[in-house]
Amino acid sequence: MATVVHIRGEAPWLVWYDQASHHFVGRCDPLSLTASGPSQPELLAEVAESIQLLFADLLEAGDLAAFLHDRGWSQNVPVGADVDLSDLQFTIPTRIDFAEHGPH
Repeated sequence: MATVVHIRGEAPWLVWYDQASHHFVGRCDPLSLTASGPSQPELLAEVAESIQLLFADLLEAGDLAAFLHDRGWSQNVPVGADVDLSDLQFTIPTRIDFAEHGPH
């Protein structure tokens, strides 16, 4: 059974439809992430996967605590770098804001 690591923070995503690529594109500045997909459900799946990969990479590199601290965030359970990453599921409250056009 996976251990769920709840990040106490917020990940707001700005989402728009890109006419050139025919994809929905999302950007989250606090996480420095961008994701895209040909449909809204596929974009949301990419958002969830990129959040998981980001926090797993930060944990593996030993940078998760500093990343969270720099943003004033925390986590519900302590996890060390020696944990099996496949046993962890990261979550963070996520807000999706739709825009007519992407940022310029």
